[in-house]
Order: sequence, then structure tokens, then C-alpha cells
Amino acid sequence: MEQLIQTAWLSSLELAAGASGFNFKRILISLTFTMMAVRYLQNRWKHRQITAAEENQRIEAIYEKDENGLYPWEVDTNDSPERVTPETRPMVNSWGPKRGRWR
Repeated sequence: MEQLIQTAWLSSLELAAGASGFNFKRILISLTFTMMAVRYLQNRWKHRQITAAEENQRIEAIYEKDENGLYPWEVDTNDSPERVTPETRPMVNSWGPKRGRWR
């Protein structure tokens, strides 16, 4: 009888210690991916709630129009070839990756 009690006690200790196949890593990974999915869906829902009128109000709060009623990025849109002088240097794409070219 005493041996049966000791066996039951030891098996209950093993269960409490996590020796019963309780995989903590699997639960932690599942919990992590679940929380990431929840945050993604929350952010997506929050950004879909922003209407065009609210976006325009935010832009108007940050930027001011000039006397002609134009925003700063709308002022100089003339990119005609007549504006290019002979002294103008050509734009060189030197910041991108150099794939397949001699250096």
C-alpha cells in the first residue's frame, strides 16, 4: 500500500513538473503568432476607419496653402525641357544596387 502511495505521489510530481508531454515551446510559439495576427487585424481595421475627409483635415493641419491656394508640392510642377540649361548636370542613379554592371 505504501509503495502505491509513493508511486502516485511521484507521478503527480512529474505531472506538476511538466513531464507529461506539456510542450511549453509549442504553446509559446502559438501564442506569439496569435498575438501578431490580432495586432495586424487591429491595425488594419483602425486604418480602414480613416476616411478621405479626415485625411484631408490632417494634411491641412500640417501644411498650409500659399496665396494661390497650392500646397508646397504643387507649386513647381513645370518639368519642361526648356528649363534644362547646358550647365545642368544629369541625374545619376548612384544610390541603387549595382546589379550586372562593371564598377
